[in-house]
Amino acid sequence: MPEVDAVANGSSIIPYASGQPISIEANDAGIAMTAGLIGFGHSTFPVRLLGGPSIDLTGSVGALLDFAFSTSRAGTITSLSGFFSLVKRPALGKGTAVVRFEIWSADPTSATPNTFTPTGAFVDLPAYTGSPSLGSAQHAINNSFAPVIIAPELRLLHVVTLITTEQHTTTTLDGYASAGIEIKS
Repeated sequence: MPEVDAVANGSSIIPYASGQPISIEANDAGIAMTAGLIGFGHSTFPVRLLGGPSIDLTGSVGALLDFAFSTSRAGTITSLSGFFSLVKRPALGKGTAVVRFEIWSADPTSATPNTFTPTGAFVDLPAYTGSPSLGSAQHAINNSFAPVIIAPELRLLHVVTLITTEQHTTTTLDGYASAGIEIKS
């Protein structure tokens, strides 16, 4: 692989990994119900999605919720990659199941500094269909979304959700999640 001079290109790559498998769920209408939050080798799930959509990380003592990091300078999110590997075989029938990796943000100066909403930076992996085998993996990169401008101290959270079609019941996928984002200065 050719070497890339990140300093000359003015960009950084932020890596993420779930560590343990996560479990993500969509309802019978295909809408994400729970999310997995991934960090730097660790994760938590299930995180219930609120209306809007939003995720509130206001927690309590002992709750493993905060997988957000604070940006140390201004920049622009220009690329997002994702990888998901099944640890349990789902039965999808005729429908499809798409894993979405998405960056959400919260403004630390707002009245609700622990409430995160989508930024518009996301990647949808190719769909799982039928009865995928144990270890079946999907992966993709997206650099075609509108660049997402980030301000210093903005809190960023990597959220993994599930979108389904033609599933007439709740669908769950269990697997390892890995991702990366590129932030240009």
